[in-house]
Amino acid sequence: MSSNLKNFKKFFKEKVKNPVFFIHPNPNFGIGLEKLISDFHIICSRKSDLTEQLLDNGVSVFCLNDNQINNSAKILRDKKTLEFISQISKKAGDSQPLIITFKPSPALEKICEKNNFKYLGNDWKLNRELEDKIKFNEVLEKLRIPSAESEIINADEINYQQLKNKFGANFIVQLPRGFSGSSTFLMTLAKGRDGLGGVIKRKIKVSKFIKGSAITLNACLIKSGLLTSQPFYQITGEKKLTSNPLGSCGNDFAIDLKLDKETTNKIYAYTKKIGEYLKTLNYKGIFGLDFVVDENNQEVHLIEINPRLVASMPVFTKLQIRNGELPFLALHILEFLGSNYAVGLKSLLQDVADVQYKNNFSQLILRNTFNSPVKISRSVPSGTYKLENNKLKFIKSDYCLESLNNQDEFLIQCLSSGNTVNSNIEYANIQMNDGVVGDNFKLRNKIKIILDLLFKEIKLEKLEDRRNIPLSRGARGGLLS
Repeated sequence: MSSNLKNFKKFFKEKVKNPVFFIHPNPNFGIGLEKLISDFHIICSRKSDLTEQLLDNGVSVFCLNDNQINNSAKILRDKKTLEFISQISKKAGDSQPLIITFKPSPALEKICEKNNFKYLGNDWKLNRELEDKIKFNEVLEKLRIPSAESEIINADEINYQQLKNKFGANFIVQLPRGFSGSSTFLMTLAKGRDGLGGVIKRKIKVSKFIKGSAITLNACLIKSGLLTSQPFYQITGEKKLTSNPLGSCGNDFAIDLKLDKETTNKIYAYTKKIGEYLKTLNYKGIFGLDFVVDENNQEVHLIEINPRLVASMPVFTKLQIRNGELPFLALHILEFLGSNYAVGLKSLLQDVADVQYKNNFSQLILRNTFNSPVKISRSVPSGTYKLENNKLKFIKSDYCLESLNNQDEFLIQCLSSGNTVNSNIEYANIQMNDGVVGDNFKLRNKIKIILDLLFKEIKLEKLEDRRNIPLSRGARGGLLS
C-alpha cells in the first residue's frame, strides 16, 4: 500500500468522524472504498448474492429488497433507510451523514437538506447543464475542441434525405440527456418514412458517424489540479449485451489502443481544456470523457462528458488501489469535505509513475436488451468462475477483482432471481484479469463461449409495462426504421 493510501486511511479514521453512505439500487456500484473507510456503508434496493458476500467480508450493507425502488432518491427517502442512517450516525456521535450517489438530482438534494445530510457531489443543476449534449456541443465549439461535424435541429423537422446528403448514409442522432448510450442512436436507411413525423418534439443533435475506436478516460478535478487516467477502450454495440448499436457494455483496460504519441497527447490536451473550463464553473471531483478516434486519419473527436461518477468507477477504483494509487473516488470525497488533506498533485502523479501502468483487466456489462422490463426468473451464483470443458465451473463466492488469482478465473456478478430490470439496465457483469477483446477489437472466442453459457443459465422473463415505453417505435434499431 502506497504512503498516500495509508495516509488517507489514517486521515479518515482519525479526522473524519462522519459515516459515509453510498446509495444505489445495485450494490455493485458501491464497491471500491469499503476497505479504506472504516465507517463506510452501502445502501441498495436490489437483492443480490453480492449483499451477502459483502457482509461476509465485513462490509456494512443495508438492502431494502424492494424491486419497485429503482433510483437513489427513492431509496434515501424510504423510512427504513432513514432509520438505518440515524442509527449509524448516533454510533458515530451524531455526526452528519455523508451521502454519495451515482449522480445528483433535485429530489436527492431536497432529501439531504431536509435531513441535514451532506451530499458529496456537484449541484444537480450543474450536472444537467453539462450533461446536455446540445449545450455541451456549444462548449466544445467555444473551447475549439474537435467533435464530429454536427447540426442542431428540431426532431419533428428531421428530413432523412437532407441529412444523408450532408452526413452520409449513416449518421448519429443524440437526445439531450441519457445514460450508457440510451440517448444516442445510429440512424440507418429510412423504410417508408422520411422523418420522425413529430414523434419527439424537441431539439436533437445530428452528427456525422465516425468509424473508429470508442475510447474513454476518467478524470478528477481537485484543488491542486487535474488528475487523469490513461485512455482505455470502451466496448459498445455488442448485440447480446445492449439493445443500442452504440450503447456502452464494458471496458477493456488491457487492449493496446494502437494510438501514436501525437493522438494520445491530443486526448490529454482536450481533457485539460475541459478541466480548466469545469474549474470556472466550480465543478469538483470525478468526471468522464468519451472520445472516438477516426480509424482513417487518427483524428480525435470528443463526443460527450459524463459530469458525475462513471459506470466504470467500482472496477476503476479497485484497479487504482491495486496499483498503489489513491483512488479518484477517495479524492472526490475529500474535495467535497473541503479537507486540507496533506497531499499535492506532484505526489499523486508520482503514485501513477511508480506503477507498471498496464491494467490487465476488463469487464463486460450485460443489459436488458428488450424494449420492456424483464424479470430474472433464474439467476446464477455471484462469485469466481473458470471455464472447464466448455462449462462454467463455480470456484468460490466472492465479490471483487481481488479474488481473481490468474487469467483463467473470472468474476460473475448477477442480480438474484425475482428482480425486475428495465430496458437497457444492467443485470449482470463479468470481470477478468485479461482482455475481453482481441487486436481487432472484437470479442475473443473464449469470451463468446462464456457469454453463451451464461445466457443459457440466466433466464429473463419479458414483462409488459406501459411506463417503460421507448421514445418511438423501432428506437433501439434506429429511429427512422
